Amino acid sequence: MVVHLFDTPVSFESKPVPAKLRMLGPFAVTRATKLKPEDKTARFRLNESFLGVGLDRAAEVISRRFHGTNSDNDFTSSTNSYANIKLTVAEKRAISGAVPALMSYFEIVEHTEGLEDLLFKLVKMPSLWSMVRHGGIDANLRIGKEASPANPTDWGLPAATPVYYFPCLFTLNGQPAVKITLVVTAPRPPLLICGGVIALLAEKPGDNNTYMTLTVISARRGPEHENQNKDERNSE
Repeated sequence: MVVHLFDTPVSFESKPVPAKLRMLGPFAVTRATKLKPEDKTARFRLNESFLGVGLDRAAEVISRRFHGTNSDNDFTSSTNSYANIKLTVAEKRAISGAVPALMSYFEIVEHTEGLEDLLFKLVKMPSLWSMVRHGGIDANLRIGKEASPANPTDWGLPAATPVYYFPCLFTLNGQPAVKITLVVTAPRPPLLICGGVIALLAEKPGDNNTYMTLTVISARRGPEHENQNKDERNSE
């Protein structure tokens, strides 16, 4: 996969692998809302290489380099005008890597029964006139410069673990459709399957009462990783 966000295209290796995901929920926020929690398991293929890039490096660069700038640009095209900020090759690669990582992460939504329907309820659809004017629906994902450090202990992680809030915005015909804030850390096993995303908040624009949270309750290494660890210990 080749990403064109900056002056130089950045390529990422593709490696699809089988995955298994278990989802519990949905759960009601208040007692007045009646929901029957479900327990569902899905098997599908995820791109291990893309997920392994993760979002934590992009969040770290954005948090460190773009806070305090006056530009309102987003990383959505190759025409960004951050002329006053000179990014290194490694920093450009880190930010570009957010594209394949996000694409692979949202494949979980596509393949998890019920989750896609819940997320769709949060989407603010464009008007009929907007669809006529655009000849349908033009979807886009905007990654801005609002990433910031998070407190790892708030998310059940050791105090020294780098954790970040990573906001992004889906737009339809140029208008906000759903706002998503990810809580991200390094995508090391067993968090590789989710690209290091440990929580998600999805909000419907203009409606503070309609939102969805998704949190990783537990994760464990697969047999291939356990066997790899045993081989590494035996070779010491």
